[in-house]
Amino acid sequence: CVAQAEGEEIARRSKAEGPPIALSDSTMALRVFICNKFVFALYAISQISPGPNIQFVALFGWQVAGWLGGIISLFAMCGPSSILAVFFEYTANLYREAKWPIILRQGITPISIGLLFTNGWIIASHADGLSFKLISLTILTILLNVFTRVHPLMLIICGAIAGGLGLIT
Repeated sequence: CVAQAEGEEIARRSKAEGPPIALSDSTMALRVFICNKFVFALYAISQISPGPNIQFVALFGWQVAGWLGGIISLFAMCGPSSILAVFFEYTANLYREAKWPIILRQGITPISIGLLFTNGWIIASHADGLSFKLISLTILTILLNVFTRVHPLMLIICGAIAGGLGLIT
């Protein structure tokens, strides 16, 4: 699914698999594209694999630029936020009695939740064969996850069983 954006090859693939997703401006300069199905395959691999979900970034970088691309993309994704988090925790520990660390943590929480929901919406909206059943299942899963104490892993297992039985297509 990775191809150079020249000539008939990219036209043939975009007709067969839908339009490719451009990775970034710098990647577009290199004329590298990855189609939707391949992005979802990488995401599925990162979700199934044990460990953090950030593996998707490493897989993506590996696909575009080999093992060095995987390492660089992983450090580029995790490095700045990790440095900022360590700096914040160190500084907040120095000023334990101050109110600003508590206020900052309380302010960041809804932003983080909103970003998670946005990420889920973007992924769900680009899925192939989006139907009323899938939208209903997604909304039901969100509601169960937010308003009950059902373990999220049980919801994933139920979704996998429903997909395996062909109830969701």
